[in-house]
Amino acid sequence: MPAPSPVRSGLPEGWDDLVGMLLSSLCAVHCAATVLFVSTLTTLGLAGVADPRVERTMLLAAMAVGGVVLGHGAVVHRRRWPVVPFLLGVLALAVVRPRLPEGSPWELGAVVVGALGIVGAHAMSYRSRRRCAPHPEAP
Repeated sequence: MPAPSPVRSGLPEGWDDLVGMLLSSLCAVHCAATVLFVSTLTTLGLAGVADPRVERTMLLAAMAVGGVVLGHGAVVHRRRWPVVPFLLGVLALAVVRPRLPEGSPWELGAVVVGALGIVGAHAMSYRSRRRCAPHPEAP
């Protein structure tokens, strides 16, 4: 009896890494813009964008998407290397950045390092997925 064919979602291969890259990039742009233009945002009446709840929500969403997508790649497809820059990025954004002076160049540096780590992890995962044949147990 032939093995059942894998279920296809109708979405292009690697769509989840693309979503992760997009979400992480938007988070990075938001964080960098907030650090650089906080006084301008207040003048324009957009101070709510700099609300810590917005930042936490974006970071948690990026962490959730990255954890699921990269975790799946590490366990099912044996693509473990993308987890390293992802964890470094999360460390920079969730642990280091809150301890730095607000609006400082160090804070902006932590945002850039964190964003590059998370976006880079998804890019690594996307590239390795496109190079490799699908794993037999992969859905």
